[in-house]
Amino acid sequence: MDVTIEFSELLQATEIMRQVARSMKEEPLKLLADICNKNESTGRPVPDHSLHMQGYIGDVALKALIESGMLTRKDGGKISLYTYQPTRLGLDYYGKLKLADIIKPRKLGMG
Repeated sequence: MDVTIEFSELLQATEIMRQVARSMKEEPLKLLADICNKNESTGRPVPDHSLHMQGYIGDVALKALIESGMLTRKDGGKISLYTYQPTRLGLDYYGKLKLADIIKPRKLGMG
């Protein structure tokens, strides 16, 4: 067995790496739901300071959502550094995820 494969398998077997992998799947879902829900409630782009992100994983999730075409990022002007708005693709996935009962819409301000 190649030593790099063995090394990688050893690391992947640890609880921390399983948690990271789980977070990499869950965080984009939570972030897309958060942004779509807030955008749906206000009709405006969502300022960065109102996002509920989990550190580095949250930053990576946000970048992945932008690169995949589900969100657009714009200058936030006076209220924030950036604002985020779901694209048609992001809204489509938000709708599909709600229908599949994977994410639940929540009322603004209800955490």
